[in-house]
Amino acid sequence: MLKPGGLVLYDALNLNCEAGWQRFQWEIEHYRSKASRPIHHSRFATPQEMRRYAENSDLALLYCLEPWAWVQVVATKYPVDCVTEGERQSFAQRIRTQVDPDSLAEMFHVPDR
Repeated sequence: MLKPGGLVLYDALNLNCEAGWQRFQWEIEHYRSKASRPIHHSRFATPQEMRRYAENSDLALLYCLEPWAWVQVVATKYPVDCVTEGERQSFAQRIRTQVDPDSLAEMFHVPDR
C-alpha cells in the first residue's frame, strides 16, 4: 500500500552496465549445478524494464538512477483525482522538486553516482 505522494524505491543490478552483467554471469555459473537459487539474492533488470514496472503499476516515475552497477527507481502514487495527463505531469513535477536525487543516492548507500 502506498498513499498518494508517498515514495516507492526499488532497485536491481543493471544488466546494461558491465559490472551488473558480470554479476549476472557469475550467478548463472554459480547456481548452474544447484537445485535452486536463494530468493534473497540480487535481481537483475535494465533501466527500460524498471521504468516499465513503474508505468505498468500506474506510478509517477520521479527518477531512474543508474549509479555504479545498479538501476534504481523512485516513484510515487498519483492521487485519485489526478486523471488527465497534464494533472499527472504537474503532480509528478511537484513531487520531483521535493526529492533530491543526491540524497537518494546516500539513502541507497551508493559509492559514486
